[in-house]
Amino acid sequence: MNPLVDISLATHNGAAYLMDFLGSLESQDASGWRLLARDDGSTDGTLSLLSGFARNRAGTAILRTSPTEGAIRNFAEVLAASSAPYIMPADQDDIWLPHRIRTCVDGIRALEGLHGTGTPALFFTDLEVVDENLHTICGSFWRHEGLSPDDGLRLERLVVRNVSPGCAMIVNRALMNAALPLPPEALMHDWWLMMVACAVGVMAYDVDTTVKYRQHSANVLGARRRSVGARLRRFMLEGQKVGAIVRATQQQAGALLERHRGLMDERSSRTLSAYCNADQHSPAAHRLACLRAGIRSNGLLSTVGLYALL
Repeated sequence: MNPLVDISLATHNGAAYLMDFLGSLESQDASGWRLLARDDGSTDGTLSLLSGFARNRAGTAILRTSPTEGAIRNFAEVLAASSAPYIMPADQDDIWLPHRIRTCVDGIRALEGLHGTGTPALFFTDLEVVDENLHTICGSFWRHEGLSPDDGLRLERLVVRNVSPGCAMIVNRALMNAALPLPPEALMHDWWLMMVACAVGVMAYDVDTTVKYRQHSANVLGARRRSVGARLRRFMLEGQKVGAIVRATQQQAGALLERHRGLMDERSSRTLSAYCNADQHSPAAHRLACLRAGIRSNGLLSTVGLYALL
């Protein structure tokens, strides 16, 4: 019997925390899920732990391992291997609360009930930010980051910054078909999935917390609270690096426009065009087009910095 949900886990040297995550899967109050895991050249005991889990959990699949390719490519491969109606990306070091799968399946099925299963759909929740020992840093990822989940539903905000880690979302088959293969310009799998859903599909969220989002020194990405002073210092001292990031987000927006221009509405197309077509206008004209499209970052200071770099 085919699984209802594929949990797509990308691992790399995750032995220190992996058993906590696998244990949280076993504690889920929902059934009908399968674990797909792909390892990215681990040199610790990660593969041994995955093999032990697979022996005790029917249906678990460990995909071909590889030399180190990086998190984006690892996730791209394990997501592409899924065949289930719903897919949940997973990080090796988090803890899923027992109701996570049930909450997410209910949420995305509600979206499909309104828009049909053929519509790309994504549903996401809040997370609790914790340290490596699972002590609470902040009860809400969005509050910790100074983000609004509503910004995930607005392409003019989402092109600048993602609002949800992949480990807090569920996507349907229609979205996966629209999002894959991940283009070279995709900055991370979760951001790309959010942008595709926002441009050509539907999204919704729940303020419920369903994940303990563990922060430690080996995080590829994670929660990064920055004070106003820290943001100013970063802009002044790392302006070139920040500028490169902004250009990368513009390239990601351009890749989305190129792939799905014919499917998105006029507003989405106009937003992406305004943001990514810097080389077709003078700096002043480009900034004006972005301003008219409503493109902004989270907060006045970040928005001023963004426009200074456009």
